[in-house]
Amino acid sequence: MDQENLPQGVPPQEPEPVPQPPSTSPEPIPAPPAYSAPPSMPAILPTSTMAVVSLIAGIVGFTVAPVLGSIVALIAGYAARKDTRAVPPTASGDGMATAGIVMGWIVIALAVVACCCGLLAFLVSMGIGGASFWRH
Repeated sequence: MDQENLPQGVPPQEPEPVPQPPSTSPEPIPAPPAYSAPPSMPAILPTSTMAVVSLIAGIVGFTVAPVLGSIVALIAGYAARKDTRAVPPTASGDGMATAGIVMGWIVIALAVVACCCGLLAFLVSMGIGGASFWRH
């Protein structure tokens, strides 16, 4: 029908689209996403030598040389924590430093308890055995 022969009030119709034959070419591959840098990761810090020394000295304090190992563990541990907790940190190894400090204080506490027990044993033995010694 022509637009001229249409009755009044009837809108003109669009011609129907002609169907296209199916495409034999594959779909285009989408472009890969633009490269973006990974989120900024903290710089890998070297392990504090003092933290390693503290950990080893703490272990030595538990096994071979209790007093000397514990003192070295405490000194090296606190020095290492100063480095690992600085802002910005200059070294890693806070856990090793903390482990050395804890082992050092445990051995020191055990040494104090042992000294107190030894002193108490000495005083008790002097009181029991010494009473008859001092009376004669």
